[in-house]
Amino acid sequence: MPSTFGSVLVHKDETGFHIRLNMPRGVDESLAKRMHYAGPRMLMPEGIADLDKWLAARKKEGFTFKKAK
Repeated sequence: MPSTFGSVLVHKDETGFHIRLNMPRGVDESLAKRMHYAGPRMLMPEGIADLDKWLAARKKEGFTFKKAK
């Protein structure tokens, strides 16, 4: 059962996708998506090449994701 809840921002630039806890400077807010999550631990900021693979790996760990409005 998930014990951690939170939200992250996901945005893409020329280097790949970025998972952030808050809006980074210089990034247009319209280019970032906020996602709520529940899971076994807190998600930390990181850069990733493939968002779909990252989401699939997190789901295998027990995370669930929902797009924020």
